[in-house]
Amino acid sequence: MILGGVFVTSLAAILFYGRLRAFEYTYIWPNWLDPVLTIGTIFIAVFIWYNEKKQDWENSLTKKLNVQVFFDDSVFYEVENAPLTGADDIRQWGQQLGRQMNGEENLTFREFHVGIPVRGVDESGNDVMRYHLKIWLQTLGANKTSKKWTYGEDGRFLLEAPVSASLAPTPEIRTSQPSNAPSAAEGSHGMQ
Repeated sequence: MILGGVFVTSLAAILFYGRLRAFEYTYIWPNWLDPVLTIGTIFIAVFIWYNEKKQDWENSLTKKLNVQVFFDDSVFYEVENAPLTGADDIRQWGQQLGRQMNGEENLTFREFHVGIPVRGVDESGNDVMRYHLKIWLQTLGANKTSKKWTYGEDGRFLLEAPVSASLAPTPEIRTSQPSNAPSAAEGSHGMQ
């Protein structure tokens, strides 16, 4: 249907342009318009090609996930440089990491926020895409010990340590609970 419309429109344009040329109405289609349209089309095609190649390159980069789990406006669990397979897995992987840190017990959370991915460089000079996830807990489980897990640039688990009280928040995304966060009365979501 659409293809037929494109064909009819193209045929009408060719016939109309031919009539204009036959009657020498060149003032309607100036001589400079053809080169401008051609060059403009080439620029648009190069722009689209460049952006597609850039997106393909960014999608091929190694992905790392940093997770901060908050309770009472302070960081309770934190994970740095967790390996990430794709941007679609951010929330699920962050929730699974939080569950593992909590001794395989589900956590009840109020809200989560996925930050804007940031392109960076790892210790060996390779480009990586860093993703940030923040989760606000509604209640704590049985495990009341805050901790921080750190993964190496190669994706292997390196270290477990207590969360530092002087932890500086990541600047890319907010660190306090927003005023429009759902309350306990509005419902909760269990981490699975």
